[in-house]
Amino acid sequence: KKYQAINRDKFFQKWAEVLKQQPEPPAVTGWRPRTASRQKLQAAARDRARILVVDPTMPTYDKASGSLRLFRILELMRQEQWHVTFVARNGQGQHRYRRILEDMGIQVFAGDPERLAQLGLYVPGPRTDLGQILGERQFDLAWLSFFHVVEQYLPLIRALSPRTACLADTVDVHYLREMRQAERSRDVAAMARAKDLRTRELF
Repeated sequence: KKYQAINRDKFFQKWAEVLKQQPEPPAVTGWRPRTASRQKLQAAARDRARILVVDPTMPTYDKASGSLRLFRILELMRQEQWHVTFVARNGQGQHRYRRILEDMGIQVFAGDPERLAQLGLYVPGPRTDLGQILGERQFDLAWLSFFHVVEQYLPLIRALSPRTACLADTVDVHYLREMRQAERSRDVAAMARAKDLRTRELF
């Protein structure tokens, strides 16, 4: 216990400049994330929720650990008998994984060319009409993978389905990795990009 206090002071001294850049904690600001309501999530769990899951790709669980994690989460959702709709922003060439999800009872949309075009990527495929999907199903929860998916889809969900609770599954802290790489290489431009990324991820 004695060393906890000593090491805490050492930590504050060593990282003083970095800590100044961090946002104030919720205990100080009183701010709580507005994208998800714990009460809504609990109610959804009780009522065999309707869940919308959006990910950059299909869950290629045998190729990436993050995809395996998402695949296991989808399995748990189905075990709870929740109704799951999965949107892969770019599912081109991933037909095998689509079939696996459909065999689990998940409704799958394996591409969103409109959102990809916003990123400057032109991938052929049928249009995914998110307006119709959100209007017809009235989801209890939207599970959005990665901050860049949140940036694209959250405003649309808020506009078309305002009662849907939203969960931002960050998966990873991207800006921290980018900052460390920039520090190692002493790349000023890369550090500026990492700081911009930090703002996007945290806010």
